Amino acid sequence: MEFMEDDPRRHGLGAGSDNAAEDYQRTRPVCPPELLDDLIDRTELQAGNRVIEIGCGTGQATVPLAQRGLAITAVELGAELAAVASPRSRRPR
Repeated sequence: MEFMEDDPRRHGLGAGSDNAAEDYQRTRPVCPPELLDDLIDRTELQAGNRVIEIGCGTGQATVPLAQRGLAITAVELGAELAAVASPRSRRPR
């Protein structure tokens, strides 16, 4: 399927997970801690470094990365996924 830049059908493409946010949270495999440790080692990130996570879903990687001391700005366009996100992944405003 080919889309043109102004094709309104493209707006619904990312809605799949958002339409089933509770199921996504319950069934999505969680990354093993060693994978996140390797990510930090290979990128030479250190506690206090600021990072951006695009498409954070329900925050299943966001929380463990923050627990490793990273300052994360998480962006999720799916309102339902963001609503299901763990309260631990939200910063009080």
